[in-house]
Parts: sequence; structure tokens; C-alpha cells
Amino acid sequence: EWKSFGAPFGTSATPNLHQRVSRVVTCCEVFDAPKSTAHCRTAYRLYTAFECFIT
Repeated sequence: EWKSFGAPFGTSATPNLHQRVSRVVTCCEVFDAPKSTAHCRTAYRLYTAFECFIT
């Protein structure tokens, strides 16, 4: 299933959000290569969000 975390990149909330999510699943950030446990994509919208596909 897709898990979307809507904090925009470049904001102060992003690092804290990434740390919290990383405890549960390995997520990619923009331009990172996909990890074995999660397929990630970049959302080019009004803001960029973490989008992780948990396998």
C-alpha cells in the first residue's frame, strides 16, 4: 500500500518526519535510489512528499 507523508521538503518539519518514519520503514528522499524494503517516488505537485510503498 502507498503511505504518503505530506510534509514539504525544505521545511523544518521534514527531518523530524523522516526520522520518525525511518523507525518503521526505510523511506527514500528525492533522488535517492529505491531501497529493498520500500519503493519510493517523487511527487511533483505544489510540494514534494514522502511516498513509500511498503512491500
